[in-house]
Amino acid sequence: MVGTNDSKRYEALLEHLSSLPRKIIAIHELDNLSEFILHDICSESCFNLDKAAYFVDNPDFDTCKGIAGFCSHEAYGDYNRLWDDPPSFSAFTRESPFNQRVRSLILESVVRNKLMHEDMVKRIASELGFAHPAWCSWHLKHFNDGLIVYEKADSDDALFDQHFLNSLYLLGFCAIH
Repeated sequence: MVGTNDSKRYEALLEHLSSLPRKIIAIHELDNLSEFILHDICSESCFNLDKAAYFVDNPDFDTCKGIAGFCSHEAYGDYNRLWDDPPSFSAFTRESPFNQRVRSLILESVVRNKLMHEDMVKRIASELGFAHPAWCSWHLKHFNDGLIVYEKADSDDALFDQHFLNSLYLLGFCAIH
């Protein structure tokens, strides 16, 4: 049975996620839109992750490139202004050590080289200091695949498991830079 706290959290999560398309449209022309989305969905008020690293696997160019990184210890100070002050958030992400490390990783394509995702996740986890990595992948436009390596702050979060993957599809609408 779902408790009152679970029900309130579920309602808050759905409200949060349903506001994202409006926010995305407001700043769609920015090169780092994926960083905005990743930081938003990883925040304590959404899915509450400790770390997340987003990659795009492009088999045509034989690359799995780091696109955006989130680390709760380096989280943007004024979360409520993340979407309201894009220049400030963009400057923050350019200086974020974890985000820089993720963006500097360019690995071989998992898909093209028929590699095991688990092996690539171990490699990424080692490079980026993940203690207990989890991961998921999904198809993106132009025959690319998304890959996210993450650590949850609360390993028992049932709402996370139900809705996290669906929220990642929002990253597929972002240009890759």
